[in-house]
Amino acid sequence: AEHQLATYLARKREESILGTCNGTSLFAEAVVEYIGKHGEGRFLDPLLTRFGTTKLRDIQDKDITKFGELKYPGAKASTLVRQLYGPMQAIWNGR
Repeated sequence: AEHQLATYLARKREESILGTCNGTSLFAEAVVEYIGKHGEGRFLDPLLTRFGTTKLRDIQDKDITKFGELKYPGAKASTLVRQLYGPMQAIWNGR
């Protein structure tokens, strides 16, 4: 499951760089756009603090994983999906 998730995230990141959304956008800009469209911002504060000024194209899977290890040490996979990977994916998909 982790490999499938990593593959899916990599594909979405590539889409953000190559065309589905503007890869030069900052993560914070993508969050604002996402919340404007969908109104849901749950679990985004820690991600904004960490990745807010980072360009979408520069956020790599290893950065997300490392952040998760530091922010949620010893967390179950379900917690990481709900509070880290899910919201990050929602930002990529919501643009």
